[in-house]
Amino acid sequence: MSEQGNFRSGVFPAAGTGAWSLNPLSEKADREPDIDVASFSLQTLPPTTSSSQSNSDSLPEEDRGSRISELGHQEQLAQSPEISQADAVEPYHVFGTRKKWAVVGLIGLAGTFSGLSSNIYFPCLNSIEKEFAVSHKFGSLTITTYQLFQGVAPLLWGTLSESLGRRQVYVYSFIVYIIANIVLSFSPSFVVLFIFRALQACGSASVVSIGNGVIQDISTSSERGGLLSVYQAIRNFSIAIGPLIGGALSQTWGFRSTFIFLAVSAGLVIITMVMFLPETLRTVAGNGSVRVKSIFYKPLWDSICRKPSDLTGPDKTVRRMPKPRDFVKPLCMLSETDTLLNLIFGAVAYSIWSIVNATTPALLGETFGLSESQLGYASLPNGIGTIMGSWLAGRLMDRDYRTVEITYKIAHGITDDREISLKSIPGDFPIEKARFRYVFWSAPLLAVFTALYGAALWKPSLTSKPGWLAVPLTLQLLIALTSNMIFAINSTLITDLHPGNGAAATAMNNFARCGLSAGAVPAAHHLIEKFGRLQTFGGMAVAFALCISLAIMSRIWGMKWRNNRLRKAENAKAENRRGWVVWRPWRSWAKKL
Repeated sequence: MSEQGNFRSGVFPAAGTGAWSLNPLSEKADREPDIDVASFSLQTLPPTTSSSQSNSDSLPEEDRGSRISELGHQEQLAQSPEISQADAVEPYHVFGTRKKWAVVGLIGLAGTFSGLSSNIYFPCLNSIEKEFAVSHKFGSLTITTYQLFQGVAPLLWGTLSESLGRRQVYVYSFIVYIIANIVLSFSPSFVVLFIFRALQACGSASVVSIGNGVIQDISTSSERGGLLSVYQAIRNFSIAIGPLIGGALSQTWGFRSTFIFLAVSAGLVIITMVMFLPETLRTVAGNGSVRVKSIFYKPLWDSICRKPSDLTGPDKTVRRMPKPRDFVKPLCMLSETDTLLNLIFGAVAYSIWSIVNATTPALLGETFGLSESQLGYASLPNGIGTIMGSWLAGRLMDRDYRTVEITYKIAHGITDDREISLKSIPGDFPIEKARFRYVFWSAPLLAVFTALYGAALWKPSLTSKPGWLAVPLTLQLLIALTSNMIFAINSTLITDLHPGNGAAATAMNNFARCGLSAGAVPAAHHLIEKFGRLQTFGGMAVAFALCISLAIMSRIWGMKWRNNRLRKAENAKAENRRGWVVWRPWRSWAKKL
């Protein structure tokens, strides 16, 4: 066979051997001809020598065609199983364990600003209301606005990160965040503070969804639970220290000093990310072996200190501008039953936790007469419970996933060295079982602790007792622990249900959580004033107990709904449509309008 014919057919003899290799343009294939590049072994072919290679040119055309057809047929058979053998040859990502944890630590540091901006603000709320002479009702609107824009903004940032890359969207969002904090530090009126508080939320909102997208870029299914839980624990550390910093700064230099602190801290973090954070978006950097030249994708430290020989893989720089339809794609997830139920369940749990945090300055400050710095210390149990819940959920999820994976492999005769494909989870793999096990005891406990929290603040005869402050603070710790366990498990499952769309799935998750809590927080303030503390928190506990049924439904029928979604997506691709499932009622409503 001539060299030109080999090139056109896509089958080349590896240099210096008689073995055949698909992908002749790969240098790796030339250096390592025995590696199974196409996910199957070619060793079943008759062994050849250098002399037999020259004789292959004398084969009849139909024999050569049948040989090529046989290779292509073997390739299709090898790519059809849902457990891909290619992962064993080429890793899902080339980053080692140490580098993955370094990336998680860096994006976790950036992720602290989402919770820090919110929690550093709570101890300052009373001072802000006095400074601008507004009521507590108007002061709580700044919290509501922040949560609302924090839920909406990730739909923009997440879509941009899936198109432009993770690094530069991090930079753009931090620039917005720094500008907002600078203006907030000298805001002359409540209206200016109200507007730029919303802009501050837009800047900090990206860090959560983009960070989840980075973790999905570099981790397999078995690693993801642990990485996500540590990432969330690092982010939630700001929930513990935020009120302490806010209370101390506000009492010493005034509430404006908190915004100066946030602006300076964000500036240091953005410099660190530009220097060291690698691009991980798989359409740009592949599995980490692709060499990128653009400053948008390449860490500045690599350009300064790393030699070109340290990089492997072909030169590649991809830049695709997002289209308008890309920004509404995450909303299509609302048409998927399993995703919708999990979004509602997680949003209700998040709203309970947000209400407890947002009402702490008013309830504990008025009931126990705490100052701003004391309110900061009173928020410590909530922060500790948040970190404990995230860490515990990660450990339990990793263990449960390994248990379910081993059982699945034994039942299907799969060896331990072959991992479940991250790109396409098998339809009969019980991912819901692997994630939901510990939800069914943490969720009832959250409902119980919420009701007890309202009872602990119910009567003045109880709150006036010496040392009674320890009771609601202990319940805050338990509420934070159980709710954040639910958040971690719920976020991981939603990401698992949408492989390859981690940032979009997380953006939709934040949209549901922050959108619901933005309405729930002011409603809770109104209900507490009208009906009382016991009735309000007791009603919240009952409502969440009813929502546990959504998790039960997802656990029982989740696999069925997931397979139906995959089947619809395959049918859509077969009909040359875009791989997104559109909620058909939207079309009928649009026609009526």
